[in-house]
Amino acid sequence: QSASQAPIKERLAELDQYQASQAIRRHWDTEETYASHLIIPLRQLHLERNLLGDTIGKGNAAYIIIFSIAGLFVLLMASINYINLFVGHSLKRNVEVGIRKVAGAIPEQLVLQYLSESLLITLLAGALAVLLIQTASEPLFAVLHMNVSIDLLLDAQAWMMLVALLLVVSILAGSYVAFFLASVKPTLSLKNIVMLPSGRLVRRSLQVAQFAIAIGMVICTLVVYQQMDYLRHKNLGFTQKSVLVVDLPQDPKINKKLSKVTKAWKKHSEVKSVARGAKPGGAYMRGSVIQEVGGEQYDLPINALYVDEHYLDVLDINLVSGDTFQYCRSCRGDQYIVNEAFVEQMGWEDPVGQLIEYEGKGEIVGVVNDYHYQSLHNLIEPLILIYQPQQAQQLLVRVPPSAVADLASSWSATLPGLPFHHTFLNESIALQYQHEQKLLGVFSLFSLLTLCLAGMGLFGMTFLNIQHRTKEMGIRQVMGATQLGLMTYLSREIIMMALWAAVIALPLTYIFLQNWMQTFVYHTSISFLPFLGATGAMLLLTTATAWYHTQQITESNPVCSLRYE
Repeated sequence: QSASQAPIKERLAELDQYQASQAIRRHWDTEETYASHLIIPLRQLHLERNLLGDTIGKGNAAYIIIFSIAGLFVLLMASINYINLFVGHSLKRNVEVGIRKVAGAIPEQLVLQYLSESLLITLLAGALAVLLIQTASEPLFAVLHMNVSIDLLLDAQAWMMLVALLLVVSILAGSYVAFFLASVKPTLSLKNIVMLPSGRLVRRSLQVAQFAIAIGMVICTLVVYQQMDYLRHKNLGFTQKSVLVVDLPQDPKINKKLSKVTKAWKKHSEVKSVARGAKPGGAYMRGSVIQEVGGEQYDLPINALYVDEHYLDVLDINLVSGDTFQYCRSCRGDQYIVNEAFVEQMGWEDPVGQLIEYEGKGEIVGVVNDYHYQSLHNLIEPLILIYQPQQAQQLLVRVPPSAVADLASSWSATLPGLPFHHTFLNESIALQYQHEQKLLGVFSLFSLLTLCLAGMGLFGMTFLNIQHRTKEMGIRQVMGATQLGLMTYLSREIIMMALWAAVIALPLTYIFLQNWMQTFVYHTSISFLPFLGATGAMLLLTTATAWYHTQQITESNPVCSLRYE
């Protein structure tokens, strides 16, 4: 709460003013530097993004919203199916309603009957849903690589939401039919000629909405897959395969022993090179360099990494101009290698040999290409590689996975008691996009569900439609209608609904995907193929459903259809 944060902010401000800022000024030998703390509530920390030196694997508030919307869409499609089928079956009970009215039933009793039937069905569905959540959630989250624990039975808030949801769905499904049929005259009900006002339009609208959601979910899944494929295969400007990253203990006393470890590793036949430096995609330092323009000095923001002379060789980073670092035990000044973005920011034509000041004065000895030392969510910013191996907290080794065991044995022999924390660079980089990978899994699951729900709804509505037009189909058969003619007649309305759904879904989905793509500085273009494929799949589904029902009619005896009551 803001009230409880106030004392903490005051104490931190005093700490910044009298201790942290003064210590930093003494270290940097300047009066223009200061320190400040940012307070973030613990509940928000997991979803906070773009924090310097942040950890990998945190949550993403945007994706929570996306998953919630996708879940609501699936629920909406299931509700649409339920409402359509409930309305369709209720219209077949016109005679029953008329008889009950003649027998003395009042409208309130009929309304209560329909609403209670709807509530009973939704309660059974809710009980089944709770059972599925308790039994299937754990393996489902394991497939999606999500560490989530759900115990619905002990969550009072979840029970309240579930009960409210069941009540809303049951009332929406039952009230429309209940209140109308309860008000119809018994003579019309007994003649079975009752039709809901604008009922056909309502059912069409619900079906179009269902098709639109299914088309949108399929398109999103295909585009997310294209973006993930782009991330996996984009050239990052360095080699990430077979590069082992070893985290070093933060103890300056082990530097001498580390040299023994690296020398032993270099003698291994399968080790190509060893370097000390920060891995791409990991933590980096934020600072500034001083640039003098027109007699005035400006602080330009910069990112920096500590590396040694073998860093570029291990990662196979392209040196555009100048030379790499030279081994130096006691240099008078720092050596810097900068990227092209840094050169562009400084406005230099020939950066090699230029003197700059970061932590101390030093000379630029080389320029590398703009490689992606951050994830593809970020633009490549100006970067300085500083030759200070003793400050780097990671070892990078070009070695195949089969030789890792030998390296671990050598590490344990030289540094007994210190853990050998390691991972491969390509695995570490893949973790930067685990949210997108989970998004792909969730969208794939929801797309499958929406297609199944759309198919079930389409099948049910087509079946009910044919049931209401059984005599008409029999007459058309007797009059010489062919199977192709009947299929065209029955599928015309369904295909038009699918086309209207595409007209609605395509632009809305495109806008959503365009906004999502903006979270990546580097992303693939949105092609027309996912849109064309999703629309084609929906048209194929509608045509196949119409063909199946038409075949059932044409294979039956027209006399049976004409006798249908």
